[in-house]
Amino acid sequence: EVGLTFHLLKDVPGLISKNIERALEDAFKPLGINDWNSVFWIAHPGGPAILDMVEAKVNLNKERMRA
Repeated sequence: EVGLTFHLLKDVPGLISKNIERALEDAFKPLGINDWNSVFWIAHPGGPAILDMVEAKVNLNKERMRA
């Protein structure tokens, strides 16, 4: 079977959570975007811990996180 296999360190979700807001601001504020719910989001293979922390940190609507 072919696929993607990876292992995340336990501190990866926390590191992403600490930095996601600044990364989004740096990327999107010059474009006048500051409502993260208005941005098109893509699937992330990182697992629920990362997604849950990003959702909480930038106050995403639950509907934006459903697949």
